[in-house]
Amino acid sequence: TAVMSSGPWSPAMVEERVRRCLAKAPGAPAPAPPPTLYLDLAENVVRQATKWQTAEGMIGDPHNDPGVESVTATARYAAALGHLLAAGHCHDLLAAAERAMDWCCNQVSDHLPSGWPCAVFNMKDLLVLFEALEPHVEAVRHARWRAQLRAPVPETFYGGHRNCVFYGTAAEALRIRLGLSDRIDYIDATLESEFPWWTEFGM
Repeated sequence: TAVMSSGPWSPAMVEERVRRCLAKAPGAPAPAPPPTLYLDLAENVVRQATKWQTAEGMIGDPHNDPGVESVTATARYAAALGHLLAAGHCHDLLAAAERAMDWCCNQVSDHLPSGWPCAVFNMKDLLVLFEALEPHVEAVRHARWRAQLRAPVPETFYGGHRNCVFYGTAAEALRIRLGLSDRIDYIDATLESEFPWWTEFGM
């Protein structure tokens, strides 16, 4: 029996293998786990990561040198904690959430001319916490974040190509929904330029 690592596989070959595997599967649908399972798992990770937060708000990495951030770490932490706060969890971590927002928003401001590494991922994640924190923080602090998150110009702030830019369009759609941008034209132009790379199998 051929295995996926035995040689080059075309998308059509992968599709056919998947279809054959699915055809052998029992007809009964698999039971869906309760939504609380995902929240519980996320909370475990967030509480562990909170122990690695610096005084400035950055989420460190025990495998990095002190003060060195893995480029998506703090923003991914922000998104997970934002979802948890929105679901009524982790209110004891509000101070950590505010520090993470301060760190990430300052990274946005520091990288306006050249783009923030992994901005396409980080902006989308950061906006989850921005929205969740609004009822909990001082208006002045939230307004400062809002100004920082309004400042980026998508063409220079988001980097990458192919599936990376689709994360950028998702981030821009969130900015539009939250009143931080009106750049629907950026989304339209980006999608138009990338659709020629799509196939019947997706991106």
